[in-house]
Amino acid sequence: MGQTAQVEKLSVRWPDGKTQTLTNVPTNQRLQLDWKNASGYVASLMPVGATQTLLSDKTNTSGVNFVHKEFKYNDFENFPLMPWMESELGPLSAAGDVNGDGLDDFFVGNSFLSPAALYVQTPTENSSPATKAFGKKVYEDHGAVFFDFEGDGDQDLFVVSGGIDAPAQGRSRLWQNRLYLNDGKGNFGLFGRPSPGGGRPVSGLPPNGPDLGHRVVAHDYDNDGDLDMFIGGRIVPDKWPLTPRSTILRNDRGRGFTDVTETVGGDFARCGMVTDLHWADLDKDGQAELVVVGEWMPVSVFKLSSGKLTNVTEQMGLEKSNGLWFSLKTADLDGDGDLDLVTGNFGLNSRFTASPDAPFGCYAKDFDNNGTLDPIVTFFEEGKNYPLVQKDILVKQMPSLKKKFLYASDYANATVEDIWPKKDLDAALQLFAYDLETCWWENQGGKFVRRSLPFQAQISAIHGIIAEDLNGDGHLDLLMAGNKYGLEVGSGRYDAGNGVFLSGDGKGNFSWVNNLQSGFWAMNNARDLARLRGPGGKRIIVIANNNGKAQLFE
Repeated sequence: MGQTAQVEKLSVRWPDGKTQTLTNVPTNQRLQLDWKNASGYVASLMPVGATQTLLSDKTNTSGVNFVHKEFKYNDFENFPLMPWMESELGPLSAAGDVNGDGLDDFFVGNSFLSPAALYVQTPTENSSPATKAFGKKVYEDHGAVFFDFEGDGDQDLFVVSGGIDAPAQGRSRLWQNRLYLNDGKGNFGLFGRPSPGGGRPVSGLPPNGPDLGHRVVAHDYDNDGDLDMFIGGRIVPDKWPLTPRSTILRNDRGRGFTDVTETVGGDFARCGMVTDLHWADLDKDGQAELVVVGEWMPVSVFKLSSGKLTNVTEQMGLEKSNGLWFSLKTADLDGDGDLDLVTGNFGLNSRFTASPDAPFGCYAKDFDNNGTLDPIVTFFEEGKNYPLVQKDILVKQMPSLKKKFLYASDYANATVEDIWPKKDLDAALQLFAYDLETCWWENQGGKFVRRSLPFQAQISAIHGIIAEDLNGDGHLDLLMAGNKYGLEVGSGRYDAGNGVFLSGDGKGNFSWVNNLQSGFWAMNNARDLARLRGPGGKRIIVIANNNGKAQLFE
């Protein structure tokens, strides 16, 4: 194997991170690599002088030492037919100026038995942010948002509680959403009321109900001057993939919240397994629409009509856009004055495949009538629809199939209709994903047209997206991070993502910037990206990693 050298000096970066400089390499001479004697492999070849990058890694010098610690729980032991874990959804983050100094501070959640944290920036450059322990260790934090609850001019914090791995006892308390009030100086206290028997206060928010939320967004839907909460339902505990309830909490002028989902929620209330949501005026009529993405969902749009949220997805040209969506961003990517969409999907680098004619699917029903929901995930191959799960796992969940498929060879050739009759499949909850590609959607007068992104954005799941001019050319760029470790054993860990920097030309075209040039390395199990205003006009990127340390880039 050889590669033509274009410079007199080359830097060879080895897998352990060490860099070796090769000198006196003649131009146009073919560099021969002796793999038999190599102690490792060449991860990259680049000119020695190309050390200036667009982003600088400040993880080890920022003073932010947050580590997310995932609660030990194996989804597949309890729910063997699940294709991926739903217990590793965090951590998510929220950014806001909590003390009014013009700098963005950030909150990052944690899992059960591990505390969340609030990092407050200091105005002096190169100084570490102040760290504040946050909340109780007993909660698992999902989405959060800074907003002014009371109208007193400071940023309060709403946190969604989650975690399907919550202990059986006390689940309703552990899943209670929380509101923390800001004293104006960045000190927070739980909004609540005394418990009936005395002792510690309990949440003053309406009870959550049985379903778990994931992300939350603030929006004044009733135009009364305060911000209301829209919580995307994520999971029906112990019953994946049933559709959970999404929730709308009306802000009663800073006195509390009222659950108005039944009267306002409309089509949004049971729209799917929501992973991200935003309010944005997509059709330029002066009224914002609610954009929602999620597992097995189309990219969905809901419009307030007669006081209720109505699904206008089809009118927006987004029908059959179902994917395994994780993230969403709204921005004017092509410079035409309207808002386009960027949607992070599962990617194209796994054994999962999907298309309108051959979708990735799931049939959910108590097929063997034993009181347990049986989700059968399927995929198409040569026009036939097969179950994804291995035989021994399926038989463990449904022992009645053991005699039907005595030999692995019989099961290997069995389609999903060979396993259960079509009438049972027709009666089941049917979910489909027609698209697994991370993409952007061009807004053409209120209708959206799907546009592809470079293949580097498809090599793993995308959980976090930032749309901003990061290289100073006046055009919006895209920064993305993801991966998903917790897949079932037949699929293996989905970890090829290194972080993606896509440079935009202002017309909707994007080109990949090599990580060596961008300096952006997000190689862990990333769950969220946040952008902060730093001292001296600096921009700071925070990566929240599952079961790992948070990363910071500047």
